[in-house]
Amino acid sequence: MAVAVTSAWRGLTDRWRKDVEVEGRTGDVGRVVQVLARAGHLSRAAAFGVIAVLVGRAALEHDSQQKAGLDQAIVRFRDEPLGPWLIVVVAVGLACYGAYQLVRAWYLRSS
Repeated sequence: MAVAVTSAWRGLTDRWRKDVEVEGRTGDVGRVVQVLARAGHLSRAAAFGVIAVLVGRAALEHDSQQKAGLDQAIVRFRDEPLGPWLIVVVAVGLACYGAYQLVRAWYLRSS
């Protein structure tokens, strides 16, 4: 859960900017990088938060007679009313996070 909170904090604030050169923070490139960084960090936070909830729920609901693991918890989550939409949103956001990391590598600040 700590990783989720940290990722959300980085997405909501401008802490990610300190790792990027000025060219990656200004102009049209800066706007694209900002969208990718914010969407990526927030969706990464959502993904880690969901994983933390699933692991916690699996630990609390563990029944030694029932043979179910984390994969069953994810399937159960997928079958929730908004589960598929959340999965799609998180997948798109994680793609944004990956794109942000590529841009960040291109404009990496060397200090």
